[in-house]
Amino acid sequence: MSEHVDAELEKAREALADARILNENDGSTAGVVNRVYYAAFHAAQAVLSERGNLPEDEDHVPSHFAEDVVMVEEIPMEEAQFLNSMRAYRKKADYEHETVELDLDAKIVRAERFVDEMTDFC
Repeated sequence: MSEHVDAELEKAREALADARILNENDGSTAGVVNRVYYAAFHAAQAVLSERGNLPEDEDHVPSHFAEDVVMVEEIPMEEAQFLNSMRAYRKKADYEHETVELDLDAKIVRAERFVDEMTDFC
């Protein structure tokens, strides 16, 4: 595993820890959603990096992950769907004025599974 892959996985774990802390201490929904998304984002970025595919732009990570990893490897499509759904929730939480209603505990658990599975693929 390369240094860059290790760094991405570490960022994923840090984001998960942040999400847990925010959620346990009544942090904002937007803050928890942001950290859950970035946990998944960095784990996906680690898998892409391991395969020599570094998207130029952050916005391209979910599509590259779906096209270059999920479609080619034995990673279930639900993983790409989770990453994309969390990206949409993050954008809604960050940029729209309506409240995002989610089971944050479930999203954190799901992100933990995502990070663990992507670590295994690295």
